[in-house]
Order: sequence, then C-alpha cells, then structure tokens
Amino acid sequence: MLKALVIKELRESAGIVALAVLAAMFALSSLVGMALLPMFRVGETSGIPFVSDSFKFYLSVIVGALALALGLKQAAWEFGHSTYRFLLHLAVRRASVFWTKLVVGSAIVFGLGAVMILGYSTWAATPGNS
Repeated sequence: MLKALVIKELRESAGIVALAVLAAMFALSSLVGMALLPMFRVGETSGIPFVSDSFKFYLSVIVGALALALGLKQAAWEFGHSTYRFLLHLAVRRASVFWTKLVVGSAIVFGLGAVMILGYSTWAATPGNS
C-alpha cells in the first residue's frame, strides 16, 4: 500500500521537479560560463568555485522553492481535490500516510541539492576550470 502511495507522490511531483531541474541546469550553466539559452550572455567565470561565486544563493533559492512547491502541492492540492478523504480511509495508519509524503518530498529535495553540488564540484575539480 505504501509503495503505491510513493509512486503516486512521485508521479504527481514530476512537473514541479522538472521545473526545478531546468532551473538548476540554467543556474549551473551560468556559473560555469556556458550560455544555456542564446539570449542570455554569460561572462567569464572568475574566482574560486564555492567561495567567490553565487552558487550558495542559487542552491538555496532553487532547493527552497522546490521544497515550498512540493509542500504546497502535497498539502493544499490534496485538500482542494478532496484526496485526503480517500487517503485517510485507506487500510494504513494516518501517520504512515503523512510520513510517506514527508519522506518522498524530502528525498526529492535533498536529491536535487546533492545533484547540484556534485555537478558543480565535478566541474570545479576538472583541470583547467575555475
């Protein structure tokens, strides 16, 4: 039963996660000096990665917006569409339903943050960059 709830949460969160991934790709491409879209000019990268750039700002804004959007989707969207009535009458405990939603949302948020950090650190560790 919980596996079905996890799949439901992942499926319903796919659009929000896709927007966050696009924002992360745009932020990382601007940090490494590569224009993702031709209309945006990107200057040369200068300084030490993670120290004298705006990576922390991009990371906190993107991950924070993702956490906020997922929280609103999991709470307000379910309440507005009366899905809570169905979910809370399943053959599982109510706490299990809410913990599953919380764990899935947290895994998505921490996963995107980890991918952003690993991607930028891989670029920074490559010889000839920074």
